[in-house]
This record gives sequence, structure tokens and C-alpha cells, in this order.
Amino acid sequence: MNELKAYFHLTLGPVQGFVAQARRTRDFWAGSFLLSWLSSVAMASAQKQGGVINFPIPDDHFMAALKGEAKNNPPQQGSVPNRFKTLEVQVDQHFDPQRVVTDMQAAWRALCEHIWQRDMVPTLGSDSKQEQITKQIWHRQLHHYWEINWCLADEAHVSNMLDRRKNWRSHTLPPEPGVKCMMMEGFQELSGLEYPDQKKLDNFWQRIRRSVKSGTSDLRPGECLSALGFVKRRFVRHFKDFQGTLPSGQAISGWPLPAQVPSVAHIAAAPWYAAVLENAQLDKDVDQALNRFYDVAEQLVDFSETANPIQRVDSAIKRTGYHKEWAGLDGNVFHVSQLENSKLFDDDPGTQRKAKSMLSALNELRQSTGLPEASSFYAVLIMDGDSLGSQMSDPDKQEAISKGLNNFTTGVPSIVQDQDGFLVYAGGDDVLALVCLDKAVELALQLRNFYAECFAQQNKNLSTDKQITTSLSGAIEFCHMKTPLTFVLGDSHSLLDDIAKDRTGRDALAVRVWKPGGLHLEWSQPWQYLIDQAQQTGNLLSDVVKMFSEREQNSPFTNKFIFKAEEMLQRLPQQLLKAEQDEELLAKMLQAELVHSGLDLNQNSRNKQQILDELLQPLIALATPHVRKTDDQGRFKELKPQHRFDADALKLVRFLTQESICQPMQENKEVHA
Repeated sequence: MNELKAYFHLTLGPVQGFVAQARRTRDFWAGSFLLSWLSSVAMASAQKQGGVINFPIPDDHFMAALKGEAKNNPPQQGSVPNRFKTLEVQVDQHFDPQRVVTDMQAAWRALCEHIWQRDMVPTLGSDSKQEQITKQIWHRQLHHYWEINWCLADEAHVSNMLDRRKNWRSHTLPPEPGVKCMMMEGFQELSGLEYPDQKKLDNFWQRIRRSVKSGTSDLRPGECLSALGFVKRRFVRHFKDFQGTLPSGQAISGWPLPAQVPSVAHIAAAPWYAAVLENAQLDKDVDQALNRFYDVAEQLVDFSETANPIQRVDSAIKRTGYHKEWAGLDGNVFHVSQLENSKLFDDDPGTQRKAKSMLSALNELRQSTGLPEASSFYAVLIMDGDSLGSQMSDPDKQEAISKGLNNFTTGVPSIVQDQDGFLVYAGGDDVLALVCLDKAVELALQLRNFYAECFAQQNKNLSTDKQITTSLSGAIEFCHMKTPLTFVLGDSHSLLDDIAKDRTGRDALAVRVWKPGGLHLEWSQPWQYLIDQAQQTGNLLSDVVKMFSEREQNSPFTNKFIFKAEEMLQRLPQQLLKAEQDEELLAKMLQAELVHSGLDLNQNSRNKQQILDELLQPLIALATPHVRKTDDQGRFKELKPQHRFDADALKLVRFLTQESICQPMQENKEVHA
């Protein structure tokens, strides 16, 4: 019988439903990592049957770790997309698609059973009734969660079969009664209570917390999780000991993973914390206040974030000579609002007294430096390739696209780390990272440019008519650390798809700022426009923020100017704001508001008009929306101005200016030894 070449397509889900439902940064990371791990299991299973993975190119490092062959530095982030296809599979004699599905299900169940044996059996083993109730929930939720779709095609260019297969959805989850999980919406928590009974609920989860190792940091008081939430939270503690053999005969292993990742509270405070460390090296009073701060902190919290410190904090610790574990200090101790929140700590009077002492030490430290309070805002950055899916149907482009994506994925982690970010996921053309507020735009631009470089390199080997046309759009959500992570991630996808891609024309950046009261602003511009208009930093937005921040430190004026400008714009007829010929009049009116805002114009070396022009011209450019236009092949054609003034650009500058002011001392004081 002749052997036939076929193309196997597979997808795993729900992706967003699993990743986005999170209460902490660590939950974000865990969801992405587990999806990558399961996709790698599928790849290993397909390879076991002779399949050659064409898209995406397998991450050799991740695959080696999965098979127990990684020698050093096993992967710490997810890097494998949840969708791929294998090529050159001898279908008629060898390849069994269902075996791949069976291997994935077996791997998942084996990992879950591993966690059950390590955590639940020691806790519930003496209570057979409760163990039976909890185990029933465990099996129901974990054995039926994943939706795996696959198809076989006999032609390489057939790329929509999997999407058509997914339209035949028949995957339904069993009903979920009782009290619900705090992480995974709609799923029953593990005690099995049918109706809320706080005393019984607390008793069950207190047993779990007392029993499991590191339970106080993994399961906070009052937290109730489903089996899915529990596995996401606890698998990292046991992954290094996990081993198994799949039905196909493929052996798989786990490896050590960081039990803690930077919290949003720590990421938000990192610029302030780094500035404090630098100041402590310059001033003995600050150094003494910082040591008292550490003494109190050690009695209240742990250094659980040491494994993945933010780059600038880690560098400051090394330069100043403080203990390296202090780079991972629990982020809650940097924020007054967190220390005043009694729910973050247990009800023990001694603990509450320590929290008050911590608050006093924080206020003393802040006063010694003269710095403002640490920011409560951080950034979620999500990026996605443009117009790439449609080109994957061309066999002549598939190999180049796979290589370009592989090179991009490999280079992303170091870029994110260098820009004070924590990488949650990088796979294919998708990136998800949490980053300090003042580095988010620069990180997005560096990733965009690196993506372009990766495909420019591939295009050198392709003919003119086969050039890959793609770009990288980005969305940044600046949000308060108390904003639910699930909401932020869900909204970021809408911001990326609807605003950066559809409304602004792709190869664009879109930004939203969420304050505790709700949406504060929304703004977007094409990347090319931001780059072309830049004079100092490489992008126009950072230019404007830098100019305002530098002057704000000498004579605060930004708040007053932005408020006055917004009031003025609200009074003006909308027809004026949209009229191209009235842009000069608008500029003069903004200039008048700037003059009366308190801006220091007394500089002998330059005239007042020069100072005003340097601030206003870039600001007006930033607030003039543009749309990126392309031709039928997706190639860039022009940047089309919208001839209107976007007041949200002013609000964005004010927000970034106010939240980014955090400078170490410049005075030549006695240096701390």
C-alpha cells in the first residue's frame, strides 16, 4: 500500500478561560505555563509517531525538559502555542490522531493525581467522607475540562479546516453546584458545601493551609479554590518531582520552577524601591531608615519574590551591597493602602501590631528620602502579530514564518527582563508581560522592532512576490494594583483587537488607563507615526512624558495645565476641534493655558517662545490621531491624520508624568559604605 503524506492540525482550549482567570500574577503565569506544557506533550506524542512539526518550530529547550533531557536552566515560562500542525506523517500505516489526544489527557490527569497524592491525601486521608466528596469534585472538574480539536488534511495549504472543525463544538462541562471558586468562575470549590456556611468553609480550608507545605503563601486566609484553581496554584511545588510515561510510551518529567513570581504590588513599587536603594547609598539617614524598615518587614512578611526580581531592583541591590533576598521583598510592604488593609493579614493581634509598625517604618523611610509614595499602578502588555495567519496557507512562506516566529520567541525573555518586566508568556507571535509603568512603552517598542528584524531577516531569502508582510501591534493596560487581573487581561484583548488593530490600522499601540473609579482614558497611534515624530527617546509618547517630567521636578505645573486644557476643550465646539484650518488657533489657546499653569519660563539661555514650542508641538502631535492605511496585500501605504484633537492624550501625559516621578538623590552627600 502506498504511504500518503497528510497534515495534522490540533488546538487546545479554552485558552483565555484558563489563563485569564487569576487572582495573582502567579496564577497568570501558571495558566500560560500549563498550556505550553500540554501543547509540548502533544508535540512529543506526534513526534513519537514519526510526525515532523512544521509550525510552530518546537522549542528544543522546552521539549528537552519535558523528556527529562534538559541539563541546565530549564525553561521558566510558557513558550509553546496551543495550536500547531505536523507534516510528513505516514497516515495510512502509522499515524493515529486519537493517540495524541489520549497522551495529552493522560499527562494532565497524571499531573493532577501527583498533586492530589502530595497535598490532599495527607490532609484528608483520615476523613473518608470528606475525601470522597472532594475527590468527586476533583475528578469531575479536571477530567473533563480541556477541549481538544484536531483534523487531518491532505493538502498543505488547507488552513481553515481546524476552524471549521471547531464550529462543530460538542464539548460541554458537567454542572457545578455549591459554593464557587474564587479563581475559576463558576466552578465549585473543593469542600463540597452545597450552601455557604462560613464556619465550615473556614474549617476545611484551614485544614488545607495547615497541611500543605508553604500553605500560608499559596493559600491566603479566606481563599477557596476549585480543583482547577488548586492545581494552578500548587502544581509548581511538586512539578520537579513529577514523572510519568504516556500511553504512547513517551516518558515525561517535570523540573524545578519558581514558586513565587513578582506580585503586581511589587512591580508597581519597583521604581520607587530602586530609587530608595540608590538614595540609601548616598545618605546615612536613609540607610538607617531602610535597615529599620527591613528589621520590621522580616517579622511580618517573607522574601517570596526573590526568585524573579525586577531587573532594576536586583541591580540596585547588587550595587548597594544589601542582602540579595531583599530584592524579593513582599510588595505589600511598600504601599500604605495595603498595610492598612487588615484582610491581608491574619486576625492575630500580634500580626496587626506588626502591620502598624511596618506602616510607621514605611512612612519614616519615605520621609527620609523625600520621595513621593510608591505608585500603585503597573502595566499589562499584550502583543500580537498582524496579518500572519492568512499567509500561513502559502506553503512557500510556511518555513520562513516558522523560523521568524521561533527567533522572535527565543529573544523575547531577555528583552522583557532588561526592561523591568516579568514575562508571563511568549509563544509564536503572542507576548504577555507585566512591567513597571515607566518602562511599558519602551518595552513594547523594542519588541515591535525586534519582531520586524526577525522577519526582515527571513525576507532576505524570499523572492519579491513571496515576501512576508507582517507587523506587531501592542496594547498596554495601565491599571491599579487592586484591579482584578481577570478583568485586565480580558480587556487587554479587546484593546488590542478593536483599537490597535481594527481602528488604528495595525502596527499600532493602544493604551487604556484604569483607575479605581473606572476607565480614565483611551488613546492609540500607529507605531510608525510615534517613531517618525520622536526626537529624543525613539518614540513620541516617551519624548513628551520625558519633557514634562523634567520640568515638573523643578516647578510642578502639569496637573494645572492639563486640567485647564481639558476644561477649555470641553467648552469649544466640536466643529472647531475637527477643522484642519483651526489647528493653529487651538495651539495658541493651549499655549495660553500653559503660560498660566506655573511653568518656569525664566531661563536666560533660551527665549520663552522656544520653551513653549518645545513642549506644545510634540504634545499636539501626540494628541492628533492617525490611522495606518495599507494596500490589498497588507503593505503600508500612508498615515492618515484624523484632524481632531484627542484630549485623552493630555490625560495620558499627566498620568505618566505624575506616576513616574521617582528620582534618587543628586546631592553629593556622604556615601553609605
